[in-house]
Amino acid sequence: MYCSAACRQEAYRRRNAGVGPAAVRRAEAARAAELQAAGAVVQALLAELDDDLDTLRYTVDRRSPYAQLSYEVRGLAGRVEQLAAAAVAYGRALGVPWAEIAEDTGVDETTLRRRQRRAGCSGT
Repeated sequence: MYCSAACRQEAYRRRNAGVGPAAVRRAEAARAAELQAAGAVVQALLAELDDDLDTLRYTVDRRSPYAQLSYEVRGLAGRVEQLAAAAVAYGRALGVPWAEIAEDTGVDETTLRRRQRRAGCSGT
């Protein structure tokens, strides 16, 4: 019935843990949906960032006053912050541990978690 002793043991553990194949499939489907949603957010923010960069280029090409340029740069910086938070949420959806994300971003793990909560991004 089982292909190996390891498969038999895994089935035994799942039965005793109350996690059947249907629950595993539901969890996998939920994780796939979370990953897809996080990826869609990153893609949308990248498109908005591209639009913001075009606006900034146009502002510079027109030799607009400093106030207008400063406004566009602040908007761009805010969009980059949103993208960073979305990228962390995407990493978490992929299953990357908080410690690894913190090391990659150069931010303390506790600070990173706090920023994610403040940004309203999921990331369990």
